[in-house]
Amino acid sequence: KLDFYKLRGILPVVRSWPKRLKTAYTSGQKEAWAVFGILSKSTTLIQDKVREAWIAQSFWKKA
Repeated sequence: KLDFYKLRGILPVVRSWPKRLKTAYTSGQKEAWAVFGILSKSTTLIQDKVREAWIAQSFWKKA
């Protein structure tokens, strides 16, 4: 598989698709996926203006 993207939004680049390591997923990874799943499902229920304000407030902020 090949991964096509633009480097810095300018230069077209292609690379081989990254392969997943054969190690088991950690409990932290599984928990993060669960939280992300809940958030991705619930954000569709938020009104557009509230979602836009949330994105504007959180953009470029570090955790």
